[in-house]
Amino acid sequence: LACAVALDAFADPLVGGISDRARPEMGRRRAFILGGSIFLSIAMPALFHPPSTGEAGLFAYLLISYLGVNLAMTLLSVPHSAMAGELVPDPSERTALFGFRLLFNCVGLLAGIISPSLSGSSGHGSIVIGVIALVSALITFRATRGLDILPAKPESNVPRQPMLDVMRSTLSNRSFLLLVLAFLIASVGRTFNSSLALYYYKYRLLLSEEQTTRVVLGLFVLVVTVSIVAWVLLARRYGKKRPAFAGILGLGLLTAIGYPLYPPGQLGGPILAAVLGGFFVASIILFESLVADMAEAERVRSGEAREGIFFGFWKMANKAARALGLALSGVALSGIGFSNTVTPGPEIAWKIALLFGPGVGACFIAAAVIFLGVQEPEKPVQNPV
Repeated sequence: LACAVALDAFADPLVGGISDRARPEMGRRRAFILGGSIFLSIAMPALFHPPSTGEAGLFAYLLISYLGVNLAMTLLSVPHSAMAGELVPDPSERTALFGFRLLFNCVGLLAGIISPSLSGSSGHGSIVIGVIALVSALITFRATRGLDILPAKPESNVPRQPMLDVMRSTLSNRSFLLLVLAFLIASVGRTFNSSLALYYYKYRLLLSEEQTTRVVLGLFVLVVTVSIVAWVLLARRYGKKRPAFAGILGLGLLTAIGYPLYPPGQLGGPILAAVLGGFFVASIILFESLVADMAEAERVRSGEAREGIFFGFWKMANKAARALGLALSGVALSGIGFSNTVTPGPEIAWKIALLFGPGVGACFIAAAVIFLGVQEPEKPVQNPV
């Protein structure tokens, strides 16, 4: 998983930059969404239908097929995020648009939680998921016809910058760089959290998998979904920076303080964490909306579309954080003496709680401190699209 994610991460800004400059008649972003969905509908079933082979061959097959799934998601998701930032010119409307993206993301996650049969050992669920991905992308492709409009070309005769120079220029944007760094550190904490969650709830809180998945995770996703409106309204009233900072800092404090204190065998603490944590996590829409605002400000300044590259680096940071978080979680579990072959005792369970609580919370708090240096871009006076 870590190898495939790390290798694929470098494709994100490249795909984003190519989609910025593409000129297909069907639309530069829409073409990638269609192609990526077709690729995903093939790669997903392939991942879950490995051939009968030795351990080395199986590792190679799974690495290549999972890399294919991630590359397909890159072709689909980076242009999709970039187009979401281009559909509306007003920053407040853009926040609401990213809120809808997160809402339907949560709907899909809830569907996965309540439909465990899709992940059966036969692998048929992967075919169903591939078909769903293809159909939903076709709906998006159809619904956005005529909306994937190319930005106006600069009036000057200055030649277009090489893509590598554009990437360097994008990373020289201090506020964007700090935003990406804060997001990367927070995403490491999020991956660390998801990697340790099963062990924490099972060995520290002594909860069943049914209680963990259906009650705690289901409630968490539901709260994230209903909290989106609150963050959209807060952003309209106070701007995006202050609510986003409050959201990530609140999540860090809740995680660091709460999880080590919840008593074993009781659902009260995890339910409280699911409600408050779900509310704070929904603030992620403000971070993505800020990326779109910064990309638009750069487009107004340069006259050249860069939304794809901005979101390419954003997705790259997310994947790098996933790979790093997965690797760190394995090292941390080994470091405290945890083994999958032996049921951990109270001492190891307590150490898992410290990793899951203060360890993860420290990442969110550090991200909040870094985020303080981000400058929210002013609303552009013109829109060249």
